[in-house]
Amino acid sequence: MSSTRQRLSPEDRRKQLIELAMQVFAKDGLERAGHGDIAKLAGVSTATVFNYFPTREDLVEAVLEHIRAQVRGMFALMGDGMMGVRVLVAGFDHLITTQPDLIKTFLRWSVAFGDTNRAAFLAFQEELLNEISARLKQPQKDRSEARIILGAADMYALMKLDNTPEDIIARFVDRLLSVLGE
Repeated sequence: MSSTRQRLSPEDRRKQLIELAMQVFAKDGLERAGHGDIAKLAGVSTATVFNYFPTREDLVEAVLEHIRAQVRGMFALMGDGMMGVRVLVAGFDHLITTQPDLIKTFLRWSVAFGDTNRAAFLAFQEELLNEISARLKQPQKDRSEARIILGAADMYALMKLDNTPEDIIARFVDRLLSVLGE
């Protein structure tokens, strides 16, 4: 009988478990999936997952930190003004294409109102709004343009994940930029 378990370094195992957790969270939500679901996908014991993430909160926080790091990484390439927004769109598109479970988990996190992770999402949303606003040529005190961009990012992700035709998505982005004054 062959074993499906794969020997990984502790760092690689941790990364694998985070990726699999995002897969489960993308499907079932942050509040529903647990250590056992992830262990089953990884082909390891539930105790192994607990070894890396002693509590459910530790597991969820590790996934959320991974998401925050990936989203923050998009801003590293972003310039200022509307050209920077186009670069941000390209970075977001890359994340959606290469890591759809990350984006799906992010979207689920953004609408988890009864969940204990709501405060963490709101804090991250503030960080994103501040980052976007700081890069706009004429940032608004109320960050209304940053809010439009952030809200449009959710719609953009949904359109991409739902396989909306690229020409429609391109018109959506062009219209967004025209509304923002490009």
